Amino acid sequence: MAKSPRESNTQIIIALIGAVVAIATALIAQGGDSGGEGSPICADCSPPPDRLTGTWHDDEGYTYLIQQNGTQFQYRMMQGGNEQGSGSGNIDAQGLHYSYDAGAGSCDAILSNDNTTITGTCKDAATGESWPFQLQKAVVAIATGPIAQGGDSGGGGSQGCTADCSPPDRLTGTWHDDEGYTFLFQQNGTQFQYRMMQGGNEQGSGSGNIDEQTLHYSYDAGAGNCDAVLGNNNKTIIGTCKDAATGESWPFQLQKTNP
Repeated sequence: MAKSPRESNTQIIIALIGAVVAIATALIAQGGDSGGEGSPICADCSPPPDRLTGTWHDDEGYTYLIQQNGTQFQYRMMQGGNEQGSGSGNIDAQGLHYSYDAGAGSCDAILSNDNTTITGTCKDAATGESWPFQLQKAVVAIATGPIAQGGDSGGGGSQGCTADCSPPDRLTGTWHDDEGYTFLFQQNGTQFQYRMMQGGNEQGSGSGNIDEQTLHYSYDAGAGNCDAVLGNNNKTIIGTCKDAATGESWPFQLQKTNP
C-alpha cells in the first residue's frame, strides 16, 4: 500500500526525534553536554577524605565538635560542657556551607589547605546581620611517661618508634554505648583522648594510646584504666575497665555513630 505524503512526513519526524534522543543519551553517558563540558560519571565515586571530624575552637571560648560523613557534616557548639548550638551542612572540596540552630542562619566558609583552620562568615536569617569567624582545630597534647612509651617498667606494650610511624586515624569521631552515653574521641598519632557525654553534659574523660588495634587508657584522672580492641572494620571497640580503688572490673562495647 502506498503511503500518503503526511504519513511519510510523520515517519521522518519520528526518526529525527529518535536520533536526537539517542545523541542526547550518548552525551549524558559521556558526562558532557553540547559544549563538551561537565564531569564524567565516575565508576568509583568514593566519599571525600574526612577533613573535619574532631574538636575545633574559636577565640571566644567555644568548642565545636564536628562529625563529617561523606560530603555532609554536623556539629555541636559547646561551652562549659553544655551545648550552646548546633548545625549541619555540606563540604565541597575546601568549601563549607551550612545552617545553624534549625535554620536560624547560615554560614559559608573555607577550610585551609592544611585542614587546620576554618574561616568564614555567618548571617542571621531574621535580622540579616552578618559576622566573620575563624575556627582552629584543637591539638591533642602528646602524653609523656609509660602511656607515651606504650609500656611500663615491665617492658610490656609497644616501644616508641624513632621513624615516622604515625598510625592512621581510626578513632576520631563520635561513639556510643547501649546505656545512652556518647563518647567524643580525638586521635593524634598513637595517642587519643575522649570525653563521655550524656544529655549535653560531660560525665567523664580519659586518654591513652593505640597500638595497631589495641587500646590502653586511663579515665577520670587515674580513677581506673581500660584495655580494649578495635574491630577490624574500625566500627566497634570491645574491652574491659577496672576501678583503681575497688578493683572492680566490667566489660563494655562501643559502636561508631557515623561509620
